[in-house]
Amino acid sequence: MKCVNPDGLPREALIDRGTGALCIKVKRARYWIEWLLVSLSVRPISLMPLGLLRAISEFAASLVFAFDRKSRAVALANLEVAYGSELTPKQRELIAKRSFQAFGKNFLELFWTPRLTSDNLEKYVSAETRTDSAKSPSRRLLTSRLHPILGTSNWWVPSLGTGVSVA
Repeated sequence: MKCVNPDGLPREALIDRGTGALCIKVKRARYWIEWLLVSLSVRPISLMPLGLLRAISEFAASLVFAFDRKSRAVALANLEVAYGSELTPKQRELIAKRSFQAFGKNFLELFWTPRLTSDNLEKYVSAETRTDSAKSPSRRLLTSRLHPILGTSNWWVPSLGTGVSVA
């Protein structure tokens, strides 16, 4: 059986690094399992109420934060480098945990967006438009701001509404 290298590295490079065909097979199986899990999750996630989805994502992210020592250590080390002694270890831990939760929420909400339509978009994205003629009455400035209500950092959600006519 021929084994495909999912990283695209020459087989010799893997052998030189001390890895071999087994490593390639394990990676290939892992990628296939990940694809399968994501594919099977899309439909149930899109059917969930948003509140339930958020609760599940925060709980799951808390579990990942608790059990994924390597990622937690990286997040805490990054915060320590960025803020030094400005933050206490407890504060860094809280920020890192909330970061994990925000990522989890945004990730799952991405699968929830097929429920967005032109009819319900205003429920999840608010738009603000104003003209500013105070600086120059002859030149009007039109300013539009879109505020996502989905997730705290779903910056891409407002772009879904740019093609929707708001009367």
